[in-house]
Amino acid sequence: MTDQQIWMVGVLSTYFMKKVLHFSHDDFLTSLSADLGPLLGETGLWALKNYENSMSEEGNEEEKRRARVA
Repeated sequence: MTDQQIWMVGVLSTYFMKKVLHFSHDDFLTSLSADLGPLLGETGLWALKNYENSMSEEGNEEEKRRARVA
């Protein structure tokens, strides 16, 4: 994961915790649908990249390929 991606996850999670969770219920649902996708997407990419690196270090080419495809 690049520094920019790490920074973006931090920005999204901080925004989500400080702003979205303090809205009224209707505003919360609207913000949740708009903001949760990018947050989970960035985190998921980070997790897959870490898994790919881990499998590369172990020499498990099949799992490394699967992580790359995902």
